[in-house]
Amino acid sequence: MEASKETILAQLKTTSNEIAVAFDERYETEINDIATELATSYKTLFSIINKEDQGSISDQDFQSATLFWTGLNTILSAVDLFRRGYSKEPQMLLRDALEIFASAYDIHKDIEKYKQLTENPKQFDSTKSIKVVKEIHPILGKFYGLLSEKFAHVSTMHTVPHLSDTPFAIGGMYDPKKQHTIILGLTSFILTVDILNSVLEIALIKYIEKPKFWKRIDETTYEFTPNKERIEIFLNNMKKELAVKDTDW
Repeated sequence: MEASKETILAQLKTTSNEIAVAFDERYETEINDIATELATSYKTLFSIINKEDQGSISDQDFQSATLFWTGLNTILSAVDLFRRGYSKEPQMLLRDALEIFASAYDIHKDIEKYKQLTENPKQFDSTKSIKVVKEIHPILGKFYGLLSEKFAHVSTMHTVPHLSDTPFAIGGMYDPKKQHTIILGLTSFILTVDILNSVLEIALIKYIEKPKFWKRIDETTYEFTPNKERIEIFLNNMKKELAVKDTDW
């Protein structure tokens, strides 16, 4: 294949869309699930950012909400790239989204961090917010480290353009023989979105009538209540897909 301008334009204008259509046909359920979870958080943030009575929300929470919104957009862009056959790039964006969510939570919780970001942003170090968000979900720290090590920083994963028998494709590619890697990626997306949405919810919980991830214990205490049945379904589906050999696709 010649790496010409026409080839690149074809990838951008045609091939990429064809991959996304084929992907959506096979993984419609998973894509719908991600969209549903994102929509819940977008709706929450929209109600806060566009509140008619802006006096009822502090600028600290307002800025936190807008930062969460940016994080949701970053996740959405990662999902779109994944649909278009990119295997490594979405994980880099997922890492960025995690850092954005952590920062949004950090400035909500700490007035000094909020002032630092809004008054002297050059001094605000978003990577330090990971330590703060780990107080809610310790697994986020490990996940952030993994995404940094394997995807954000150059590793052996970058030495092969794609995991395929014909790796030198321009842009993203869709390999029917590697569906188990897609399932693994989709499951990580879904579970990560759930965890990050729970961070958004606990940060802005006083504005949410019916929390989805947290149960109120008393005036200042909430208990994390994930949908274990839903998690079990996704994990079982992933195990089933991983058990199928490549030649069976």
